[in-house]
Amino acid sequence: MGLEVFFEVYRDLFGQIGIACLYALSIYIVLAAGQLSLAQAGFGAISAYTAVLLITEQGFAAPVAITVGIAAATLAAGILALPLLRLRGVFLAIATIGFGEVVRVTLNNLEITGGASGLTGNLPKVEVWHIYAVLGICGFLLARLAPTGLGRSLSAVREDETAAQMQGINVRSVRLIAFLISGALAGTAGALEANFGFFIGPAQFGEQRAIEILTFAVIGGVTIWYGPLIGAALLTLLPTLLRDSGVDEGWVRLVLQGTILLLVILFLPDGLASLLPRRRQKVPAPSDDHIATQPLELRTESVSRHFGGVTALHDVSVHLRPGRVLGLVGPNGAGKTTLVNAITGIVPPSSGRVLIDGQDVTNMPAWQLSRRGVARTFQNLRVFTHLSALDNVLAGTVRRLPRTYFSRLLFLPHARKQEHEQAARAVTLLDLVGLAGKEAIRGDQLSYGDQRRLEIARALASNPGLVILDEPAAGMNANEAARLVGLIRRIAETGRSVVLIEHNMSVVMKASDDVAVLNFGEVIGQGTPDQIKTAPAVVEAYLGA
Repeated sequence: MGLEVFFEVYRDLFGQIGIACLYALSIYIVLAAGQLSLAQAGFGAISAYTAVLLITEQGFAAPVAITVGIAAATLAAGILALPLLRLRGVFLAIATIGFGEVVRVTLNNLEITGGASGLTGNLPKVEVWHIYAVLGICGFLLARLAPTGLGRSLSAVREDETAAQMQGINVRSVRLIAFLISGALAGTAGALEANFGFFIGPAQFGEQRAIEILTFAVIGGVTIWYGPLIGAALLTLLPTLLRDSGVDEGWVRLVLQGTILLLVILFLPDGLASLLPRRRQKVPAPSDDHIATQPLELRTESVSRHFGGVTALHDVSVHLRPGRVLGLVGPNGAGKTTLVNAITGIVPPSSGRVLIDGQDVTNMPAWQLSRRGVARTFQNLRVFTHLSALDNVLAGTVRRLPRTYFSRLLFLPHARKQEHEQAARAVTLLDLVGLAGKEAIRGDQLSYGDQRRLEIARALASNPGLVILDEPAAGMNANEAARLVGLIRRIAETGRSVVLIEHNMSVVMKASDDVAVLNFGEVIGQGTPDQIKTAPAVVEAYLGA
């Protein structure tokens, strides 16, 4: 069989693979942001019918009609995203697949769309090379996205939304952007699919298509942009391979697909793409840049927080002077983490005020506080487990990252230079916390103590003036705790104010300039470490009378 004859015989197959790959990219971008959205089939249907009706009913040129169809799908994605941004996981999946069904049923009952019979006509044929040209452009745009501010924001939101907020990332905006890009990509696939053949019908865009698109991503993997493309190509090619081998039964294909899916889930949770070799992450030399900054003053005035009938905080007033270390101690359940959550915008105070450098920031969202120079670690580890140590720290630079995306598209030298400078600074911070040489290790492969230090490095990456460390010595041995004291003092010496929550009194007394003691949500003592050690109320409440 000659090459020309081969392509003619398998023209439809190649076109279907290209369209499936576009759908795969559309689900990749939302999964990259940690959103289990199954609305891609609905977006594709909106775009496909819009394009076809504009061509057949209004006489639009095909390129114009396809562009309008893509715009309609993107608009639908934005409208759908607004009420659904609060949903997560299976609830989001149910809502979005429900949206797809609403679209399908509507198309099935409208006269203008041809009802269940669909639309046929002598549409301008989209050639296979058109599909792959568009696929190549979309793939290139996504491939160049990874090291940019948006790319790192998507990864951070996928890994841990709360931690992402404390890196200055507006989670709601990132999720909305992911929805819009997904709608545009699914709309592109739908419009091209409609003009690739002579027929479209509602059945093409039902829940079976939505599940199939998700399967592309699960089998191929979503840790890198080309993972879903592998899944899409494999599952689209599979029926042809079976047919050419003499197997026509549909149930055989379904059993084989299910088996592949099960094996991937059990043995390759990162998908087939994880089998392919990847370019080793380049680790630059540490930067010589000075990492000092301007310390911030923190003051809380009569902060209270109630959870139903439980009072977690009652009229808590503490003061941290710029450039000093304030130890915050107390028994379990004293309200220390609740106070920090109120300060950093994770939970709003029921009453009282939080002041940063004299400005009232009470009820300010966590991502905005981060952009004002506040950073924190967490009592329960929130390391980005699927990212390397270097990428964890680089995720903390998002609010300071230069906008290099369009420069990257053009391969401009200054974009590479700026990214190199950020990476070098991240290496410097990893050296500071004692993780030199571990830059390429994934977060979940580090020891517990190293993960604690990694959280501190990530918090410092945004160059904050106030750093809040929530039980950083938890799980550390005596030697690690001793090194932590030195690290906390070095952080303060670089021009940062530090709040230290810790149960290890040796660490608190050695690292702190001032200490505040909480008990049952109230401050029972403030002063220097020597004053606190001998205060009767503190001794009775914390150490036991």
